[in-house]
Amino acid sequence: MPSTSFLSRFSAWAGRTPSAPALSCADRTVSYAELTAMAAKFAPAVSHAGGTVCVPPRKTPETVALVLACLSGGKRILLPPAELGSDALVELCAQAGCSHLLGPDGDVVRLAGADARPVDEPGLLLTTSGTTGPAKTVVLDAAGVDRFLGWAADRFGIGPGTTTLSCVPLNFDLSLLDVWAALAAGACAGLAGPEAAADGSHLTGACRHAGVVQASPMHLRMLTESAKRPLPAVRHVISTGDTLPAGLVAGLAELFPGARLWNLYGSTETNDSFLHEVDPGEARARGAVPLGKPIPGVDAVIVDERGGRVTGAGRGELLVSTPFQARGYLDRGRGGLTPIGRPFRTGDLVERTADGLLFARGRRDDLVKVRGARTNLHEVQEVILRHSEVLDARVTATADPAAGHRIRASVRLRPRARLTGLQLRVYCRAKLPATAVPSTVEIVGHGITRTPNGKNPKEGILS
Repeated sequence: MPSTSFLSRFSAWAGRTPSAPALSCADRTVSYAELTAMAAKFAPAVSHAGGTVCVPPRKTPETVALVLACLSGGKRILLPPAELGSDALVELCAQAGCSHLLGPDGDVVRLAGADARPVDEPGLLLTTSGTTGPAKTVVLDAAGVDRFLGWAADRFGIGPGTTTLSCVPLNFDLSLLDVWAALAAGACAGLAGPEAAADGSHLTGACRHAGVVQASPMHLRMLTESAKRPLPAVRHVISTGDTLPAGLVAGLAELFPGARLWNLYGSTETNDSFLHEVDPGEARARGAVPLGKPIPGVDAVIVDERGGRVTGAGRGELLVSTPFQARGYLDRGRGGLTPIGRPFRTGDLVERTADGLLFARGRRDDLVKVRGARTNLHEVQEVILRHSEVLDARVTATADPAAGHRIRASVRLRPRARLTGLQLRVYCRAKLPATAVPSTVEIVGHGITRTPNGKNPKEGILS
């Protein structure tokens, strides 16, 4: 959530270095002065909207300018998951109390049941895993984000003359580092749109002009497979959003010979929490990359299945408290916030070795990551079960080296139903983010295995 402090810093750079590049996107570069002027053009439309608005996170300079205009106008901005199904988007806007949907092309749509009340603090609203409709909406903390922007700029040398590379949609919390921290520090944020981010050759071209590259392991693997020669200009390569495979490290070291390689861990609720500088020799010897050590100011504990604290070597769920932590989950039904616990239960299982290093050991229950996005298999299953022609369904995930996981649905239809797997996937696209739509739907003619209490066998959730 960029704050009023962020706006003052951005404005200071616009006044001090107006011709310096603020954004680069494909063959287009936008200066700080041009971005400021673009934001000013959106001001009239923004002024007529209520306190909370929805801005589709298209990866363009116009969207960034629109967010700046909303912040200047004292608005709270919901950036919904990219490619969210239409039904789920309407429900998410209602949950957040959005009065209008604003588009960077000038479109202004007043939403049904709009809430025009002002908000206590402008900023961004991000969503959690982005699975089905009532996904939790996270209200970021202004002071916490300011602390994070400053930490990121200092840690990775982000400032005038530096270009960062942003590979994920603007609604991801990763954008706090590679977009908003860059603009707060007088740097240039390189915006790789969805087409460029999915094409290894385009992504490689963008890296040639970047000093700081933050990307998921999926994108980093794409780079190692597509680049024809090394990229020596990059100074920092940050892997985040999912587990960094040890087998990928050697290729990254060869591709980025002048860069320091980092593994960065966090969540939407807490922002980044752990940082580890990756050594290729260590990764090869251990066969895994550690999460690292807590960022200054972060407290972390591990608890076992009974809730007891793990004090030495051992395995359990990771709980963290950070100086960047969000204010809470937006709870419109109760008219306020549901605070996020301190410490926050991440749902991530970790193992601490005898030398004090932490390693990721998967997710609690049925949460998995697909292309860097948390996906709740149970919620996907519930969406399928709501279809009128579906009698029963079971959703599982299989490991995939590129996407992290692929989702598979086994579905039993009601008598005389004619629903096909393709039709069911189309139905899911309207209800779920693209990452949560099953890649395979199998129509079965027999019963689906359940435990005595009606749940999926735990060993079958992850195949």
